[in-house]
Amino acid sequence: MIVVTGATGALNGATVDHLLKRIPPHQIGVSVRDPARAAHLADRGVRVRQANYDNPAALRHSFADAEQVLLVSSSDLTADVVAQHHRAIDAAVDAGAQRILYTSAQGTAFDTPYPPLAIHAATEQHLEASGVGWTALRNGFYGDPTQLLGAWQETGVIAMPADGPFSWIDRRDAAEAAAA
Repeated sequence: MIVVTGATGALNGATVDHLLKRIPPHQIGVSVRDPARAAHLADRGVRVRQANYDNPAALRHSFADAEQVLLVSSSDLTADVVAQHHRAIDAAVDAGAQRILYTSAQGTAFDTPYPPLAIHAATEQHLEASGVGWTALRNGFYGDPTQLLGAWQETGVIAMPADGPFSWIDRRDAAEAAAA
């Protein structure tokens, strides 16, 4: 079984949609904060369990029978995100997962002026120490092409993004890659 966290969000919700095209629904589980928001997945035969990164017991229950767990990085900026990620990794290991995939980012490092990249580095370090197989999905910055390119179809000019040399990725593409 593959268990996906954050499956009611844009990225991992799309990942589950792609998984459903590849494997039977009974081989997919989701771990979500609000199971009511995942009713559409339960209706399709996906196992839905409630958990969050602050509750190790619920995480272990949610990850039960998982061969692989896809952890979406926490977006809770009021929490200790590194600790949340460590709890999720430890719960996946305790539940017997053989591989953990993690939505990391390009440029992950401890010595960076951009704090999320240090969070990803600490999470990857914990994955390495966990003893299970793991994959860091080093996504670029998320952005919808229509947002990033501006009104190029009307003007004929691609004038955006104008904020520097970032590697942007559409969540839909990142979701398809994660499912594969």
